[in-house]
Amino acid sequence: MMVTGMPMVGCSMHSQMRKRIRSESSSELLDPELDPLEKLSPPPTRAQALAQIESGLREDFDAYHTVLVLPVAKGAAGTPPGDAASHFLREVSTENPVFRSFESLFTSARPRCGQVRDSQRDFLFGAESAAIGSVALIPLIAMTPPGLLVLGSVDRDRFHPGMSVEFLSRMAELIADSLLRP
Repeated sequence: MMVTGMPMVGCSMHSQMRKRIRSESSSELLDPELDPLEKLSPPPTRAQALAQIESGLREDFDAYHTVLVLPVAKGAAGTPPGDAASHFLREVSTENPVFRSFESLFTSARPRCGQVRDSQRDFLFGAESAAIGSVALIPLIAMTPPGLLVLGSVDRDRFHPGMSVEFLSRMAELIADSLLRP
């Protein structure tokens, strides 16, 4: 996996990954001792996977405004935004109209960075939504129906449409894989 040729601009996560590269050689991989993605290796239970994902995003990437949106069966209520028990995890019905507003993101199957509509920001962050200046929307398309990982920042310019999303795509693959394991 050659990461050194990937443009990594505008995101401290990308800067952290660049610092963790051992060599310019495409034959060498990331050092497992330094690679924070290694912490996303699948734990034995889904609850442990969720806890590991949340702590990894917060501790390794300083992503303190994160939301993982997972669809639940049709007719299920899900969890409301701002629910203290679900600050990170939001379970929503696939019929939720705001969740459905992300269909074009799921169809494109690529992360998107920048600002979102107020209704989407409120849906994702609840009471914290007014403080969020920019977001990285990361579709978890390996899941059926797809989930959504959202990284938010108070900095309006942290996540912007011109930044590379290759790292975010790889993160989505690893997170979806860890959540799909029994």
